[in-house]
This record gives sequence, C-alpha cells and structure tokens, in this order.
Amino acid sequence: MKRLLLATLFTLIVTTLSFAQTQAPAPQLLVVRETRVKLELSQEYYTFMQQETLPAYRKAGIKQWDAYTTENFGEMKFYYIRPIASLKEFDETDALTKALGEDGRRAWTAKWLRLIVSSRGYLVQMRPTLSLMPKTSAAPKLALLVTHKIAVGRAAEFEAIVKNETVPILQKTDVKAFLVGRVSLGGDANEYLSVLRFDSYEEMEKWAVAAQLQGFGKIAEKEVGITLHRETAVFRYRPDLSIRPEPQKAEAK
Repeated sequence: MKRLLLATLFTLIVTTLSFAQTQAPAPQLLVVRETRVKLELSQEYYTFMQQETLPAYRKAGIKQWDAYTTENFGEMKFYYIRPIASLKEFDETDALTKALGEDGRRAWTAKWLRLIVSSRGYLVQMRPTLSLMPKTSAAPKLALLVTHKIAVGRAAEFEAIVKNETVPILQKTDVKAFLVGRVSLGGDANEYLSVLRFDSYEEMEKWAVAAQLQGFGKIAEKEVGITLHRETAVFRYRPDLSIRPEPQKAEAK
C-alpha cells in the first residue's frame, strides 16, 4: 500500500519540477489533446484550424504545437501535442483568450464545438530513461502509438521491462526514436504511451521484421498480468496544422 501511495503521489504532483542539478534532467511535460471531428465537417474543421486557431496560437506566443491524425488504422482522431516547462503555465490566461479576448474566445469555442464529436486533454510526463531520443528535432512523418493500461501497483515492473528488455532490443534496430510517457493529470495514471517514429510504412514493416528477429515478440509474454490492455494506432504528422520552433542558426565564429 505504501508503494502504491508513493507512486500515485509522484504521478499526480509531478515532482520533476524540483530535481537537483546533480540528478538526471527533469522529464518533459506534454499537454496532449485528443479530438474526434464530425466526418461530414472535416474540411470545415481543417479550414477553421488553419485560418483561425493557428494564427491565434502564434499571436499568443505558442512556439510548438504538433498535430497528428490517425491514418488507415485506429479510430479517426486528431492528436495535438504541446510541450510545457511548468504547471505554472496553467495559472496564467489561456492562449486563445490571450490572443482573442474573452468575447473572441467564446466565439471560437462555439465554432469549435459545432465541428467536433468529443475532445479530451491530459498531461503526459515523458520518461527519458525509458526512451531512445531522436537524433534530430525534425517532426516524424509517421508515429506508431502503443497505449498500455497497467495493473494498479505494477508500474515499477512495467518500467523495468521497458528499460531492461524493450530498449536494448530497439537499440539493435533502425527505429528513429522510441519515446515513452506516463499519463498524469486529466487521465488514467496507470496508462503509458509509447511512440515509435518512422518515415514510411515500408520502413515500419522492415523494422517489425528486424525487431521480431531480435526477440521483440517475447516481451509481451513477460507483461502478462502487468499490462491489462494494449492498443495501437498509426498517426501521420500534419505540418499544415502545426507550429514548429524556428531552427536555431549556427553561431558565427
């Protein structure tokens, strides 16, 4: 019980904001929003996001806002991901109100609600010690998202498998990145999200064959009783619906 209580407090309070300098860098916090759009209004939704929403975010000073859509496999959804430095940001005026004012924010919300079926937002705490970080800051073309629902009190066991079994195998393949995060505020604290990055379906297929040869398929056997549910979906990055930071210029010598 004590172990479970400590794990829950760690997730909900997000103590990554107070690591000492001698410890590992604080994991990044991401705000994730899943949105289901009315299919018959999807084109109007694209226009609304491009012409009204993104300009407002830019005006409010948002530097990064990455958009993805499910492709071919999985329920049709939009995923929006925004890194934040601190929970303190939520004490401030939200970006749309800052850009549009109170009346403009209400008008934006009315238009948005007419176009969507549902939407939910939650905080994800990235786990760099369980990940293979990308070698470039460029956004991926395709992302294979795997959602793990973990049994209560068995998160430490799951993380040990990822760190000691999954990561070593993936290091032997040519996957471009493997990113792991744990859902925190606004979602199920026993849910982990992992993302594998690829440039094409062909590359994904070749990776799957190589990973199986390295014993990747046997990992699921070790998760029996730990992982209660596993779900996959493929997402494509949408640069037309995203905001990316300007690439840093090399300093003049």
